[in-house]
Amino acid sequence: ESVVVVSEPFAEYVKNINPQTKVSIIKNSIVNMAIGEENYKNARHKYRARLGIENKKVWIYSGSAYKWQLIPQMISLFKYASKLEQDLHFLVICRENTGEIEQIFKKLDLSDDMYTILSVKAEEVMNYLMAGDIGILLREHSIINEVSDPLKFVEYLHAGLLVMISKHIGDTEDLVKKHELGIVLESIDNRELKKYLGPLNMMLKNRNPLKIINKANALYKFDHSVKAYSDCYQDLMS
Repeated sequence: ESVVVVSEPFAEYVKNINPQTKVSIIKNSIVNMAIGEENYKNARHKYRARLGIENKKVWIYSGSAYKWQLIPQMISLFKYASKLEQDLHFLVICRENTGEIEQIFKKLDLSDDMYTILSVKAEEVMNYLMAGDIGILLREHSIINEVSDPLKFVEYLHAGLLVMISKHIGDTEDLVKKHELGIVLESIDNRELKKYLGPLNMMLKNRNPLKIINKANALYKFDHSVKAYSDCYQDLMS
């Protein structure tokens, strides 16, 4: 029996069920070519100017509005952080239910100039991501999330973003800590966030987006994943 999974925890999960299973780990390497320095700088300048956020530290969430994305919790953390820092902006990129997301901001008494909610074409998402500074990825603790390898995480890194993630999301926690790609919240609450605001600001001050992009390219090698899938199919055929 042969199984393809997307993360180390997923491989361990399968092995615990059946130690005899042959497990191949193939990461979600969705970006074929990393963006270069000039293109990054041009896109960042253009889209930050377009949004009027040139002097802001920009949190970004990109994805669906489904409840497991924990958007209310993200916005609640943002509200808390914005009380401690005056230069924050939250950019939400979502193709549906944007009105519902806006209601969460309004319910938490966040003024219109503190956030932007956009629905953009898929080919433009990366440009808007590069306008940001911190990509947000929060999940509840469940077996599905423990074995996952979210595409969102890969996209954030390929846009040169630092990340703010919760624990128990595949092997993202290990990658973030090992390669200093952002912060990992032990719990999704204000007190936990407060502990990390200082270190996060220091990381933002020293952030090298191209270094993050290159690290993403190394961790999620597109050619490597294509070859790995090809090898798996060859094994099946033989």
